[in-house]
Amino acid sequence: QREKKHLEYYFIVENESGERQGTTRIYNLGTGFFTLGSWLFKREADWGSPIKADILTKEIGFETLGFDKCRFDVRKNNHTVIKYHKTFNPTVIEEDEQNFYFELTRKNFELNKMKFLNFFGYGKS
Repeated sequence: QREKKHLEYYFIVENESGERQGTTRIYNLGTGFFTLGSWLFKREADWGSPIKADILTKEIGFETLGFDKCRFDVRKNNHTVIKYHKTFNPTVIEEDEQNFYFELTRKNFELNKMKFLNFFGYGKS
């Protein structure tokens, strides 16, 4: 019902063999931004699936839905995920005891996504 009203969108992430790896969601469709979250991936998921899903979901938010900013939060103890997200140069807009709250512009996303797409073989040849 919420998808039909364009309030939020859930995505089932599959690997290239069609096996379900996890889920993600776009929600809080605000003025000029969307929120990305609700990550849930299998422990045995292909190691690249979350990164590919992150890039694809952000592209949907920026390109298909037309937003200029993406917001998301990461637990402070999740150092690997923080390191990944920082490669896109997001701004920390808030923090609390457990989380960093980030905002990523479309421009910074576009400037940095190709390094990952090239790594996975999706870049220009």
